[in-house]
Amino acid sequence: MAGHMALILHQRPSVLLGLSSSGIEGFLLDALILSEALEKTLQRALKPAKSVKELVKQKRAKWKPPREQPIWV
Repeated sequence: MAGHMALILHQRPSVLLGLSSSGIEGFLLDALILSEALEKTLQRALKPAKSVKELVKQKRAKWKPPREQPIWV
């Protein structure tokens, strides 16, 4: 959770957790936490669709109509 929040807030996870340690320990902890967060994010992003119906639902969920376009009839 700290890794995902760190990515969103552009902060180091060790700072968010309130860790007060030397530079190398904080760096290694940050690297470990961020690598786990990125791995989980990539696994969710690269999950293939189970069927064509599910793929269509995913594509339609992302689509939004154009904003402030005049409707010409």
